[in-house]
Amino acid sequence: MVASCHSVPTCYTFLTIFEALRPFKAMLSFGLMDTQDQIIEEFYTKHYYLLFTQNKLLNHLKARTHINLEKNLTRDTYERVLEIGSGNGEHFSFVSHSFKFFTMLDVHDSPLRQRLTDSRIDFIKADIETFGFRDKQYDRIIMSCVLHHLANPLQALYNIREMLSPNGIFSLFLPCDPGISNRLNRFLFVNPTAKSLGIKNYNLVNAIEHRNHFLSLNQMVNYVFNDFTIKVKYFPFRINSHNLNAYAVYQIYRSDVK
Repeated sequence: MVASCHSVPTCYTFLTIFEALRPFKAMLSFGLMDTQDQIIEEFYTKHYYLLFTQNKLLNHLKARTHINLEKNLTRDTYERVLEIGSGNGEHFSFVSHSFKFFTMLDVHDSPLRQRLTDSRIDFIKADIETFGFRDKQYDRIIMSCVLHHLANPLQALYNIREMLSPNGIFSLFLPCDPGISNRLNRFLFVNPTAKSLGIKNYNLVNAIEHRNHFLSLNQMVNYVFNDFTIKVKYFPFRINSHNLNAYAVYQIYRSDVK
């Protein structure tokens, strides 16, 4: 007969020690979570903008992603536009069509609130995964460099589908991470620039933030919008391969849109 754990003095001693250390374990875990939040907060508030503007090549490449997101649209005017993850308005200046209303949605407050006086633009501080205004309809929804950061990208895509008007279009940018070309670009250009600017933990930031890989997200997009028309273009080589390209741009239309 095998003795129970409590009948063995040594086992009992270890259990007692473990229980005594439980509060310290919780404190340690809490501290690690704070450290992760601090790393991410510091990167986006102090370093992100500098990283992609101080280096001329990176600035040019970043601008090209915004330009390519504006290609292959079907109309010259989209009355109601929603941009998800608008940040500091980096994409707004590249919008190539006219509009009546433009909503910027982000999980952080935007400094643009104080700078922009255009009455057509409004700001919403919210998370697209739990966005509570799905009754609103938008003619165009833009999402640039957001989906791979989310804890629940599938729910976010469902919310976007519900908010898209009958003749609407969803413009999506996805980095081909961890494809070979994407990683090579980071190794040759982004990492050295980050180092020269004194940015620490850049690879750690990517490990934390880019939690969803391209193939997984591509599968989700095709599942949620299976009855829509999905047009995908890869850049820079236009070959249908996530390993040979840095990113992909999706223009997703309802099936009745030609």
